[in-house]
Amino acid sequence: MNKFKILLVSISLILLFAGENVYSQEQNKDFKMGMIQMVTGKNSTAISSFSKAIAVDKNLIDAYYNRGICYQKINEIDKALADFSTVIDKDKFMPEAFNNRGLIYFKAKNYKKAIADFNESAKLNPEYPFTYLYLSNSYMEINNYSLALEKATIVLSYLPNYVYAHKNAAYASFELKKYQSALNHANLIIDKFPKNDKFYLLRARVYKAQKDNEAACKDYVKAAELGNINAKVEKTSICK
Repeated sequence: MNKFKILLVSISLILLFAGENVYSQEQNKDFKMGMIQMVTGKNSTAISSFSKAIAVDKNLIDAYYNRGICYQKINEIDKALADFSTVIDKDKFMPEAFNNRGLIYFKAKNYKKAIADFNESAKLNPEYPFTYLYLSNSYMEINNYSLALEKATIVLSYLPNYVYAHKNAAYASFELKKYQSALNHANLIIDKFPKNDKFYLLRARVYKAQKDNEAACKDYVKAAELGNINAKVEKTSICK
């Protein structure tokens, strides 16, 4: 399949899954043009097209939503936030809008609002695993390790080998003093990222908590060799 055919297939899929409002706007050339421009990476031009479509129909939710995505991509975050909020005001049953707005709040370190949006998204679409990852990330940031572990575990029930969920589960388990759980997750992560100093440091701390000083020393040394400053300091109390 050549590149042109692939592009046509991609555009067709976006138009198919953009929502019912697309079908009610079959004659809206600006909206359809915006979708094509967005999928081809022309975000600023797509924003202009979606804005024209909105001028024709103020209730065209998909235009607000997709314009919000384009604003995110060009880092006009306040405008993206406004568009996702408009979508939510007009349709409180669109989990994608809650997720996208939640991600903006998360990046702004407004974890309370991020968690509220992610929880709302999870209610609307409880089988989308990445919402639980976003929740786990948010709870990690506010040191709520019990909920961070709970949400990471949900992600792993859908995606058993998803490394980022294992990472949260490892750190949260360690903070909760569930050392064997932390070790299991850390082992899997290190298998995937054998040159990441932070994960060796984590596992070293787990071994230390389990009073396995020999294994702890080995990981401290490895983390230190990879450039981890904390490991260089901590290993002096374990490695004799």
